[in-house]
Amino acid sequence: MRAYIISWNGESAVGGLERVVKYQREILEDYFETRLVTLDDLYSYKKYSKYKRFRENPVINAILMSLYINRISDIDDIIIAHGYNAPFVKADYLFVHGNWWGYENAIGISLFDKRRIMALLEFFAGKNARKLVAVSHNAQIQWREFYHLFNKEIYIVNNCVNTKWFYPEPKKEKKGLNIIFCGRLTHGKGLERLLELANYIEGKPKYELTIATQSRMNIEMFQGLKNTKVKIGLQFEELRDFYNEGSVMYFPSLYEGFEMVTTESLACGVPVLGNAIGALKELNEKNFPGIEIDCGKEMKETIKQLERLSIEFSSKTSREFLAGRVESEFGIDKYKNKLREIFDLL
Repeated sequence: MRAYIISWNGESAVGGLERVVKYQREILEDYFETRLVTLDDLYSYKKYSKYKRFRENPVINAILMSLYINRISDIDDIIIAHGYNAPFVKADYLFVHGNWWGYENAIGISLFDKRRIMALLEFFAGKNARKLVAVSHNAQIQWREFYHLFNKEIYIVNNCVNTKWFYPEPKKEKKGLNIIFCGRLTHGKGLERLLELANYIEGKPKYELTIATQSRMNIEMFQGLKNTKVKIGLQFEELRDFYNEGSVMYFPSLYEGFEMVTTESLACGVPVLGNAIGALKELNEKNFPGIEIDCGKEMKETIKQLERLSIEFSSKTSREFLAGRVESEFGIDKYKNKLREIFDLL
C-alpha cells in the first residue's frame, strides 16, 4: 500500500498549501511508502510530456493529473488531493482550503465568467472524494451548500503554525505605528483598501506601512509613497523578522479559507485587524485575543482601531500571551495529531 499526495507545486516552507503538504508527508511516511505527485512528475511522464506547453492552464493540469493518478495508483492505495487539483480521482481525503464559488462571489465575478469553471472542477472533486477536510467552519459550510455535499463527511482542521519558528522577538524602540501587510497585491486581497491606507498615511511621520508580497504585481501603485515600503519575495526564514517589525497587521482581504498570515502574526505577538473572513472571522467569533474586525468605513476610523489594538498588545507580556495562545490551539504537534486521527493512524 502506498500513499499518494497530489500537490502541483510539491512541498515547501513557503506557501500555505505547500506547507500543509509537507506536514502530511511527514506523518504518512512513518506508516506508508509515500509519494508526492507534482506537475513536474506529470509532465515528465512520457504519455503527457507533449502537453507541457499547457502547464500554466489549471483546467488542463486538473484533467491530466486525474488521468495520471488513476493510471499509477492501485485500488488499495491512499490518495490525498487538494481542492480541484485532481477532480476526477476518487480521493480518500480531499483537503479544501477555501471555496472557489465563495471566493468568486466575494470578489464580484459574474456568474457567466469563464473562471467559474474552477468551481465546477471543485464540485467534481468533492463529489468523487470519500472524505473531505476543510480548513475552516465557513469552508465546510460552503462546500456543503454550494456543491450540495450534505451527505459527505467533512472534518474541520484549522491550519497550524510552526511556533518553533514564529515567536515574539525583543522589540526595538520605535516611535510611531508600523502597520504590516502580507499577501498578494490583488483585488481579492483588498488591494484597493490597502492603497487607500497607504495614501491616507502619506506625509504623516508617525505612520509607516510595510508590505510583504511574493510578486511584483501592482507594486507600481505604491511607488513614490515615502511612508510605504514594499518587500518582494521574502523567504520563509525572513518572515519572523517581518512580523516582529510590525506594531499591528492590517489584512483587508475579501475572501480566505483559513489564512496562515493571521495566526503567524499572532504567534509573533502582533495583533491583526481586518475583514470578517477566514481565520479572522473564526478567531473573532471565539473571542481570541489580538483579533479585531475592521469597523471603519472611513480610513480615519480604521487608523484609530489600528492604533488602539497596537497599544493594547505593545508590552512584552501581552505579546508572549498571544504567542502562548497560538501555540496551545494551533501548534504543529496538535495539528499532526488531528491529521493522524482523521487518517486512522492513532
